[in-house]
Amino acid sequence: MLGSLRTRPQDYVVKVTATLGKPEHHGAGLLLTQDGYFVSTYHIANDILARKSMDTTQLHITYDGHDYPLDPRVDITYQPAKDLFLAKADIRGPPRPTNIKLAEPNVGEPIKLYSKPGGRNYHSTGKVLSTDCNTRTECGLLQGQMLTSAPSFKGCSGGIYADERNAIVGMVAFSSNRNSGGPKSSDIERLIDETMKKYR
Repeated sequence: MLGSLRTRPQDYVVKVTATLGKPEHHGAGLLLTQDGYFVSTYHIANDILARKSMDTTQLHITYDGHDYPLDPRVDITYQPAKDLFLAKADIRGPPRPTNIKLAEPNVGEPIKLYSKPGGRNYHSTGKVLSTDCNTRTECGLLQGQMLTSAPSFKGCSGGIYADERNAIVGMVAFSSNRNSGGPKSSDIERLIDETMKKYR
């Protein structure tokens, strides 16, 4: 069970591990609810998510030093075209949201990048360069992504971008030494809405 609610968005960044052969794939994700719903980038686990019969033990998150496998009772929602997936880790807790806020990115605004490459905390800063960038990744052509000047590197995928008000404006999906970018907060919101429709 999770401890008391935190107030900073980086407190809800989790390590995501996908195990299908060697080497393991590591990245990050964002914890959305106290009972384990989280969102991350699809390419971290695409080899597992694309299988017709997925072993939920092959994908787990690490939060506060504890490992949580996927909850096998809950379907995974994914959007490869936006490089996103939403799943539920098997965490005992109330079905209430964490203290995160989402906001749309604006060109020129300062942002902070938070991730967990290999489970270590990583932080960088930059500005939003574009909110309508097209880039080619292992998921294919991603359209309408945000681009930032915050430096990043392999293993940071699934990390978050936060604005000066600590609202989350996007998620890291591609990176280089000079720039990084990924889906915007509106893409995350659409994925959440799509998931909730299954349970209405």
